[in-house]
Amino acid sequence: MKLTNKHNLPQVFVNLVQRDEYTKGESKLSVTEAIGAPQISVLKNLHKDQLVEDVVDRYYAVMGTMMHKVLEVGIDESDTTISEERLYTEVKGWTLSGAIDVQQIEDDGVIIQDYKYVGVYSVIMGEQPKPDWVKQLNSYAYMVRKAKGLKVKKLEIIAIFRDHKSNTSQQAKDYPDCPIKVIDIPLWSEEEQDKFVEGRVLEHQKALLAQIQGKPLPLCTAEDTWQRDSKFAVMKLNRKRALSVCDSLEEAEKKLKDNDHDDYYIEERKSEPIRCLNYCNVNRYCSQFKKWEEDNVS
Repeated sequence: MKLTNKHNLPQVFVNLVQRDEYTKGESKLSVTEAIGAPQISVLKNLHKDQLVEDVVDRYYAVMGTMMHKVLEVGIDESDTTISEERLYTEVKGWTLSGAIDVQQIEDDGVIIQDYKYVGVYSVIMGEQPKPDWVKQLNSYAYMVRKAKGLKVKKLEIIAIFRDHKSNTSQQAKDYPDCPIKVIDIPLWSEEEQDKFVEGRVLEHQKALLAQIQGKPLPLCTAEDTWQRDSKFAVMKLNRKRALSVCDSLEEAEKKLKDNDHDDYYIEERKSEPIRCLNYCNVNRYCSQFKKWEEDNVS
């Protein structure tokens, strides 16, 4: 991957990005990759020498890595407290790996903790806990069970807010009053974990086979592309703001009927694939994204 520095940041930041020590070890697939879109994974591997990323795009990832390094200093390693351990296990013929921030080993099971360096509103807005966090930590629980033979009893995200403002916490109802928040993550049954992890590996295997055979890659889902369902707005001629915004066409049609006037109409508001547009560095190689552009960009 080629690294650029469009904003002429000091060399120290460039060095930090270049020295990123992340590795998935001797594995075919990491947990992070497994829960992600197979199409993106294949395209990244195919075009790894052509990809371009700017230093500033890696800023928060680097800051997150630095935060992990600092927190390691405060962890008292012992037989019952293990930090930054990468585990490996075989799944469907592939080696899967996952690096777990902290494992607290107690008599009745293991507590898995994962640190996240995030913005406040990424936690208090939208679906909570984040679906990807639930998938990630339950995949780690699978790894602990398969690689170490230990039962997992609890999953936790330790969210460290990079933009917390104490004065805002006194004014906004849902705003956290502390820059660090412990978030409990639902623990799936062992059967649910097995089904999910093995299913994800299988999907990535299918995608790789499709690429080898020259067949179309599996499409990213709406969840993968961060695209929400369309909304339907009940509008009035010569008025910019909607009278009502509905989740379904049927609901909008009912409201239109309730306002039976010739100057009322329904406007579909299509959601955009936010990830594809702003955060995917393989979008120019993606036929799915190109098709979306052809259909939606005039």
